[in-house]
Amino acid sequence: MSNPQSSKPTRASRAALLTELASPSLWLALASFHGAESFIWTCIGSALTLFAAFLLSRSKPSWGAFLENAKGPGVLCALAMALPLLVVSGIVAPPLARGLPWALLLLFGGAGASLSLIRALCRLSTTRLTLGVGLLLGSYAASALVLMLSVVLIGESMPVRVALIGITALISGALSVRAPKIADSPAPEGSTNDASEALPAPQAGFMAGILSFMVLLAFFFGVTHSFPVGILGDMHDTFLASLVDDLVMCGALALWMVTVVFAREPSFLFQPLLILGLFALLIAVFAFRDSLFFLLGLQFSGRTLLSICLCLIALSLVKRGSFRALPCFCLLVGLYRAGLASGILFGQTDAAHWFFGVFPHEGIYLLTALAAVIMVYLLLSAAGFFKEVQHAQAPTATLVLETSFIDARCDEVGRAHGLKEREIEIVKLLCHGRSRRYIADSLYLSENTVKWYCRQIYQKLGIHRKQELLTLVGVSN
Repeated sequence: MSNPQSSKPTRASRAALLTELASPSLWLALASFHGAESFIWTCIGSALTLFAAFLLSRSKPSWGAFLENAKGPGVLCALAMALPLLVVSGIVAPPLARGLPWALLLLFGGAGASLSLIRALCRLSTTRLTLGVGLLLGSYAASALVLMLSVVLIGESMPVRVALIGITALISGALSVRAPKIADSPAPEGSTNDASEALPAPQAGFMAGILSFMVLLAFFFGVTHSFPVGILGDMHDTFLASLVDDLVMCGALALWMVTVVFAREPSFLFQPLLILGLFALLIAVFAFRDSLFFLLGLQFSGRTLLSICLCLIALSLVKRGSFRALPCFCLLVGLYRAGLASGILFGQTDAAHWFFGVFPHEGIYLLTALAAVIMVYLLLSAAGFFKEVQHAQAPTATLVLETSFIDARCDEVGRAHGLKEREIEIVKLLCHGRSRRYIADSLYLSENTVKWYCRQIYQKLGIHRKQELLTLVGVSN
């Protein structure tokens, strides 16, 4: 059972959760800016740690609850994320920054950042549906905004950028330690915070298709990650263009989720600002359609969009009660990171260099079009899951109102016609659409006895059929 306080966070706790979500994402993005070699080690560390956490949470639920709730894992994650800062600043022996130890530090840092992100996502799954989606999109937008400022203000200053990585780690660790518990005990399979009852898990073939698409896209994005270094040399403009695209995409996704999925009205200023951003992006696409840095910026933005799609699908599956939060997030994010790592490795081969050397523009266009089609499918799948959760919520409130109305009308009609208490009880069950067999089992009567009661009721009410009873009470068939 989830903590009631975590289901309705205050404004301060919302800001803390938003920061806790954005901090590890920011750390991982900064590591990717550091270079392809650094990024691959962070992805490997992330994938290995999350796969281990997935197996641990499946085999030992108590350890899974410990990873979600205890402060110890949060502190360890923060220390692992801060290791690169300690090395570069000289707090740890400078020779450690060379060779394999540096790779190991990035490996541990990636593991800590990913596990910290998973813990924040698990906390996010205990909030209301609309709030959770809003905080998730807001965290990506905040991360993109901070990265944009760092690229503009810091530029190519690597020590300052690494210092920003360390500050991010400390913020994430402090928030993780102060965060409330997610649950007093591990939630059972199929538990949910929003739906009245757990919805069945999607079919295995459907989930296998989603996972295959996700890993394939992650592999493609990994392949193209190191491409600007060899072709363009300077990735500054590419990263800046991708961050601007990230902000526009987060806004467009937020508008789509609010208006289409949740059927709500967005704020007054949000729509015109988003329209201006989309209009500026379209002009940029036309103006820089032959510029590799802009095309690759769109490609990098696709990687961010894929990450958002992944989190939305995982959040929707958890909210509908199909899977527990920790194993679901660990598996999906772990596969995503593994796909990125394998793609980066393949991108450094001669075959990848030949392909992008022969088809520099066409290759990017092809991958971008393929990514757009697959991610639209992933977003529509997530939207369907969210609507199922909303549908599971809505009938509960409606049923309470209809039940109260039907019961009140049955009492009124029954007393007006001199029905006994047992007869009124049967009238209520009939008006709720229950069969005679169901009524017999519920009231511990035989079906013949229920038939006798029905004849008595019809005779006193002056009717002959069930439809006439429904009309008399005022219930549509």
